[in-house]
Amino acid sequence: ALMRKLIVPLALLAMGVLLAAAVAIDCVRLARNAHNRVEVADGEMVKNETRFVKQLEGSGKMTPDVQAAIDKMKSAHGHDDRIAAWDLLVAAFRSTPPAKIDPTNPLDRKFMDETAGALNRRDVAQKQYDAERAVYDAYMNSWRGRIAGMFSSTLPTDSSKAQP
Repeated sequence: ALMRKLIVPLALLAMGVLLAAAVAIDCVRLARNAHNRVEVADGEMVKNETRFVKQLEGSGKMTPDVQAAIDKMKSAHGHDDRIAAWDLLVAAFRSTPPAKIDPTNPLDRKFMDETAGALNRRDVAQKQYDAERAVYDAYMNSWRGRIAGMFSSTLPTDSSKAQP
């Protein structure tokens, strides 16, 4: 008689636990997907930064300021450090025009076109990163993101720790 009275409450409890587990798993999955999109967007930025640095290094038209900024870029550790080094490199490149650029020389025009293209592609990648980052941060600040943070020790819950 007692078992018959407990079957319904135990079944409801089991369904509740199963539902809660499904919600938690889904929250973690969505958070990981959003974080992976941030990492992919950051990887695209790195690819374009590397392309720009290689173009500068291969040109033979670098100034000491640009070379120092490239060295800082290569020694950067972490996302924030890399972004600061990138900003320094772009500022050095733009403020110190490369030596011996002749606008009538096709090779010099090609160099300037390639560097302008690399800077533009990097800017586009930055916009995509910022958009993905905003989505990730918004998700992690929602109730579902807080649940994901509770059930995943590998998932950054604080946006400052979420840097790839």
